[in-house]
Amino acid sequence: MRKVITVALVLLIVVSTSVGWAQQLRGGRGQSNQQSRGIQGRSGNQQFQSQGIANLQRGPGCCGRQGQGIGGFTTGTLSSVESQGLTYMRQEEKLARDVYLTLGEQWNLPIFANIAKAESRHMAAIGGLLARYNLADPVAIDVRGQFTDQKFTKMYEDLVASGAQSLADALRVGIQIEELDIADLQADLNTARQQDIRNVYQNLLKGSQQHLRAFTAQLK
Repeated sequence: MRKVITVALVLLIVVSTSVGWAQQLRGGRGQSNQQSRGIQGRSGNQQFQSQGIANLQRGPGCCGRQGQGIGGFTTGTLSSVESQGLTYMRQEEKLARDVYLTLGEQWNLPIFANIAKAESRHMAAIGGLLARYNLADPVAIDVRGQFTDQKFTKMYEDLVASGAQSLADALRVGIQIEELDIADLQADLNTARQQDIRNVYQNLLKGSQQHLRAFTAQLK
């Protein structure tokens, strides 16, 4: 009988000890997870603090306007080069659209009307960025062939006159415009820092490259 009692007591001690170890292990893992989450949270806060410091270090007067909030965060500030690039590109996309609309009416070739629609979307994309960064829209009044920058008015007149000489000349005008657009977008990508602007420029660049291939294939 004593042996039975002794064995029972030993088993009870072993079970109690195992339960205690198991509880300690569970508690240790939970504490470790909490500590890990705490470290991740601090890292995230530190990242935002670093970004804030970087913005302050740029200092007043060096940059353009600050963008509107998106999802609780600002889109950053623009340099004067970035602001001028958006204003210029808005008018350059309008130039392409206006010339293609005019030449399309003259030559009744679907490629001009189709690409003019794409240029309208390009204009809208740049217009959205202008609104986001609170920049004045140079195409607030949208009249074909009229531009805030008179340089574009002269370009429109010259390109339309050139494209009016023959259908082949009209297609060459399309090639000329797309080559100009590609060169300017590539230059803007070299200076643009804001990721939303870079994304739009990259999409517009792909579109212009497709347009260039389309005009070149039509000319052959």
